[in-house]
Amino acid sequence: MTSPVPSPGAELAGVSRRPYAEQMPTVFRIGGYRFHFYSDEGTEPPHIHVRCADGECKFWLDTVALARNRGVPAHAVRDMERLVYEHIDLLLEKYDEHHSPGNRGRGNESVD
Repeated sequence: MTSPVPSPGAELAGVSRRPYAEQMPTVFRIGGYRFHFYSDEGTEPPHIHVRCADGECKFWLDTVALARNRGVPAHAVRDMERLVYEHIDLLLEKYDEHHSPGNRGRGNESVD
């Protein structure tokens, strides 16, 4: 079963004008998961951070893979990974809008 596609507006957020929010723009929220970027990571290959109440995971996007898990239980990691797969096109599009598309095609050489 696929999750609902995030719709523009309430669920799909652009970069806020607030300085702190600009450092961590939210792409969308589904359930208890917040999908976001850190602005200072533009030199890494495309990736997304997913935060929940228990912690945060980082997923590579060119080839979907878990890069890091900080405190998230296994069942939630599987949920997050499924959502990344389901919304990969949107996540890559938003990554390219926020970061330089020149980072595409690089390997997943960095872990943190």
